[in-house]
Amino acid sequence: AESCKTFKTESYGPFLKALWSSIQREISHKTDDELKLAAHEALSALTAKLSTSADSDQAFENFTKGILISMQTAVAEATTVVQFVQATKILLTVANASKQSCEIITKSMIPAVIAYYEFKTSPKLQIASLDFLGDLYDMAEHWKVTECIQKQVDEIPQLCLNAVSVPSKEYQLAGFKTLIRVMSVLKTDLVVPFVEILIYNVQNSQDDDLLSFSVEAVHAISRKYPELMMSLVVQGKCDLNNLTRDKTALQKRLNLLSNLASIDDFTKIIIEEMLKAITTNDEEASKVVEALNSSISNGSLYSENKVAQIESDHGLIDSVLTWLLKEIKTASQESLDNGCTLIANTISSLPSEKQLKTLSRHTNEILDKCKTDNVYFQVLECLYVSVNQDVYNTHFEEIMTLSLSLALSETDAVRLKACYLVANFLNKAESGQKFELMYEILKNYLTSCCRDDVDLCPRLISLYGWITKALILRSSDLFQFWLNKIVISISNPECSKAGSESIRTIMTELPNCLSARQHCRSSLLYKQRMFQAFASMSEKLGPITQDKEAYYLSWAYVLE
Repeated sequence: AESCKTFKTESYGPFLKALWSSIQREISHKTDDELKLAAHEALSALTAKLSTSADSDQAFENFTKGILISMQTAVAEATTVVQFVQATKILLTVANASKQSCEIITKSMIPAVIAYYEFKTSPKLQIASLDFLGDLYDMAEHWKVTECIQKQVDEIPQLCLNAVSVPSKEYQLAGFKTLIRVMSVLKTDLVVPFVEILIYNVQNSQDDDLLSFSVEAVHAISRKYPELMMSLVVQGKCDLNNLTRDKTALQKRLNLLSNLASIDDFTKIIIEEMLKAITTNDEEASKVVEALNSSISNGSLYSENKVAQIESDHGLIDSVLTWLLKEIKTASQESLDNGCTLIANTISSLPSEKQLKTLSRHTNEILDKCKTDNVYFQVLECLYVSVNQDVYNTHFEEIMTLSLSLALSETDAVRLKACYLVANFLNKAESGQKFELMYEILKNYLTSCCRDDVDLCPRLISLYGWITKALILRSSDLFQFWLNKIVISISNPECSKAGSESIRTIMTELPNCLSARQHCRSSLLYKQRMFQAFASMSEKLGPITQDKEAYYLSWAYVLE
């Protein structure tokens, strides 16, 4: 490689075959990655040097075409992905060396790879060939030779369509990834068949990767053909009357639209109509909420900035909150949970200042409603559970006290949400005065509880589990006091099951409590610390003579 900076092009003429043979040998047979890289660099430098005299000397063309023929044979004879990639890397190195070599390689290899794919080699080799086509196209774009090889590159989208038409995640991912790379050569006649497959995926796919790339492909096609995509995908599906008219395909249509709303060009028209369905209290509003919650909860589709933008432009929180308050006594628990999670995840994406403004708008009204019916606490919880660690207002103490009382409620849904909020407040409170205040409220309340109430005992132990988890995740030694209470309960036949369930709570990661999305503190080694503490406390407890099942279950949770 260094010699290419010194010697003239003609100096290499007599030695080109020997040089190529030596370079190929180093690349093909050595296991030393550093040596392989050096060989690729030498090949690139030599090709670039020879290309400087391409107009006056046949050596460059002969050298490049010799490598091309050799590697075409290697590609055709490849039986493993490793062999295929080794040959294609050499071709890419040569193509990347100069504009002239790029044109020669891409003009020959694009049709050759398409033919290779259609020869129906193994699935893995077909997928590798799609990736290689994307690499070749990127190279042609880089050297600005796409016009010279227009006929060849125009064939790539059709091959991508063939791939995505196969009902296989791997084929579809490879096809969509390559399509996105070659989008500039997609012709209008292929848009409709691509869109049909994409819409099916966006409506039905349960695979995050496939869903994400399907939406990205729709986005890429939309940038190239915005008017066509608007008429094909959105218009006619998105006005309020059409939105909920077709009951049989309603959920699929809503899933499609809420996923596509992540695309900037579609956000306004889709979100406005979906929120209109919610605020007018359409009979299918709960399904709209479900679809929005499912999509916005998917971080690969909706970034925090995107969610914050939707809230700022369209007032998503107020719309869903109004619906929740109307439906809270009649809707199913699943519908209420969808609405609450949607609000919590939206608040999570807002900066602290906007979170505080949202809380100040709604807290007093909902606290008043909680005084008449505990069911409204679920709405209060979704407003506060995902706020940033630096968010604090004058209501926190009152809400903490209310949460503690409801954490022992007989109503399962309310009790669980109350435990979530107690745990979140403890975990996120700033160290020092604010944390000490929260912890003091906790201790005072639990000290006043009647522990002799047999019915209350399992609920108390469940709360201890959430308290322990909140504290251990913030690396507070105070967790040991509460964990010890749980360990003691495991030896008591009357509450051993509740004790083992609390251990399970501590060891299980949940998306809707004490999670990163809720801005909670987390200790990477908390499970190891939990193991050490539980082992030590169990040892002090001595042998368990009754209900050993709960004890063994607890150990199973700790060791998971």
